[in-house]
Amino acid sequence: MSDCAYFIDAAKKIKSMYPETRFILLGGLDPNPSSLSLDEVAGWARSGVIEWPGHVEVKPWLAQVSVFVLLSYYREGIPRSSQEALAMSLPIITTDSVG
Repeated sequence: MSDCAYFIDAAKKIKSMYPETRFILLGGLDPNPSSLSLDEVAGWARSGVIEWPGHVEVKPWLAQVSVFVLLSYYREGIPRSSQEALAMSLPIITTDSVG
């Protein structure tokens, strides 16, 4: 199961118990054929599992959240978005990274 599939599964379970909980997915789609498709992401948004504003400035969205989650299986060091969340004193959930 992919990282995103775990996230969506968790979102569905949590929303079934706490329907007011918001799960916001930020960012555009990656042209890589193995990445998420428009149909997948748009379907989750239509069903109300997630909100998906697309590629947007991160800071205003971070101001709305209680926890920052970065799902990534790429070894990209420490992404800027994680650093921004930490700078705003948000707890973060992410995958292991080197360093």
